[in-house]
Amino acid sequence: MLDQQLWESEGKTPDATVAARLYTDIKKKGAGSRFVQVAKGTFALNPDVEDQQAQLAGEAEAVPSNEATPLSADMPVGAPLKKRLSFTDAAEDVLQRHGNGHPMHYRDITKVVLDEDLVKTSGKTPEATLYAQIITENARAEMRSKPVRFVRHGKGMVGLAAWLEPGVQQEIAKHNADAEEQMLEQLRELDPADFEQLAGELLRELGIREVEVTAYHGDKGIDATGVYELAEGLDVRIAVQAKRQQQNVQRPTVQALNGSLKPHQQGLIITTSDFGKGAREEAARDDKPLIWLINGKQLVKLLIANDIGARRVAVELVEPTGFELGDADRNAAT
Repeated sequence: MLDQQLWESEGKTPDATVAARLYTDIKKKGAGSRFVQVAKGTFALNPDVEDQQAQLAGEAEAVPSNEATPLSADMPVGAPLKKRLSFTDAAEDVLQRHGNGHPMHYRDITKVVLDEDLVKTSGKTPEATLYAQIITENARAEMRSKPVRFVRHGKGMVGLAAWLEPGVQQEIAKHNADAEEQMLEQLRELDPADFEQLAGELLRELGIREVEVTAYHGDKGIDATGVYELAEGLDVRIAVQAKRQQQNVQRPTVQALNGSLKPHQQGLIITTSDFGKGAREEAARDDKPLIWLINGKQLVKLLIANDIGARRVAVELVEPTGFELGDADRNAAT
């Protein structure tokens, strides 16, 4: 990119910046990202998204990866689809054909996906990829107030939201929304020092190594540091600010964090509120180290996904089937 002058950067670690942007795009957009990570430090174009672009250009016909492939009415139960799918579409297909209305463990779903060659992947942990994409898709749908396809029942069990009665879906969605709002209020009432410790715990659960929470010194300076491995041999050192506050974080806060970063460090701001337009623009500047932003709603969802401050309760529905006592001849004789 630099040799061909496709991109300019004044940063000292442009390779880490590119890797971070690619990784963030994949984590944020899931199956809708233009990129996929096929190995540590190795990225490729997402074939599903390429197909969509080709269709728009009139070069080919394709089914968008974010639309479920309809099953034929005469397709026998257990018959695999020949078209390769995204991980989430494949998970939905497996649950429809093999779940019989009951949740399946994500490892069992992945085994069927691979056995039936529904997904093309060269990753070493496809089960983790499938589960992560289900979580990501659900989080994105919830953030946009859209219906989810999957229901997580705890301990790795996954079912389809379509199996729930509409009224039950609405009640669950309302209950979860109320629970998330309650968690956000609890976070805003935490002691500032406790909030910084909680941020450190979350960082560790997210796979960040060497997390150190600095001694509490008020609303100034770096609150925590850590090391995140984007790929083998590509470590990113992170400096974190935890802002427990009601008002939105503004541009000066991001600028101050940028000024506090050491060479080869990138920043992360976690807040219980949100970020103003200026703050988001400052965090996205190409001539500055990348600053990740996590607002209050995203923070709550990350805590829930990592079982911090919340627990997921399995949903078990009972449906009456009627009573058939004895056989027809016996009933007639009676």
